[in-house]
Amino acid sequence: MTLTQEWLDRLRPEAGGYAAQALDNIGREFPSYPVRTGLHANTSFGLSLALPWARRLAAAGQIAHLHGLNLSRAWCFRRLAETLPPGDPRIPACTQASRRHAEASLPHVTGDDYLVTHWLAAYAVLLFS
Repeated sequence: MTLTQEWLDRLRPEAGGYAAQALDNIGREFPSYPVRTGLHANTSFGLSLALPWARRLAAAGQIAHLHGLNLSRAWCFRRLAETLPPGDPRIPACTQASRRHAEASLPHVTGDDYLVTHWLAAYAVLLFS
């Protein structure tokens, strides 16, 4: 285990609690729209600082499972669209749902994180088969 992985493992529980508290504060303290006034209470600025950390969560095992679920759903929606009779009004919705699920997770199929990529490729193959 690398030192980086060790620190990630130690801090992961704290990060989850911090994220929950931050979201609770945003929901309680701010209106339902972003505040962009340039003051300290600027939610857009604060959330933009959190975004890089949220993206790092994509490498976490739990998020990897959600990417797998997205790719599996993309495959199911594609198969539904192909199975429906020609001209069925549900085909465009199934096709669009397949595309959106695939676009959300296909970028995570390749990369340098074995935890994520070692099995997501199987779902990508299923999607395109």
